[in-house]
Amino acid sequence: MTSERLSLADVKQLLLQKHGQPLQDDDPILMVATMLESYLNDLEEILGRHEAVLQEVLSTETAEYIREVKSMTEDLLERAVRANMQYTVQEIMAHQTAMNKFLDVLRKFTLIQVTCLLLTITIAMATFFSWVH
Repeated sequence: MTSERLSLADVKQLLLQKHGQPLQDDDPILMVATMLESYLNDLEEILGRHEAVLQEVLSTETAEYIREVKSMTEDLLERAVRANMQYTVQEIMAHQTAMNKFLDVLRKFTLIQVTCLLLTITIAMATFFSWVH
């Protein structure tokens, strides 16, 4: 944050340019420039300490925020995976139920076909034997 500062000679030259009044090296107005220089040095030191503390606080808070976001994201992901797994299991169970119903219908249809086949064979044999006798 340090910027280029004016020396006392620069201050004297600036005041001469702005006000047309030359200053001697022992002019009391130069004490103000020295006091302001000291004030600026103190202010820069305070701002430097402030910046360091602020960076530490921000880095700590940022790290905590990142941990919280990560924890919430992991929790959300876990719940989403769990919900997806439950949905998948429900879909598999529904499919299994539908397949069981289909197999029951298929068994009944097969039983009807076998019965019809046996009935057809019986009728054919009875017809055959009735012609033979």
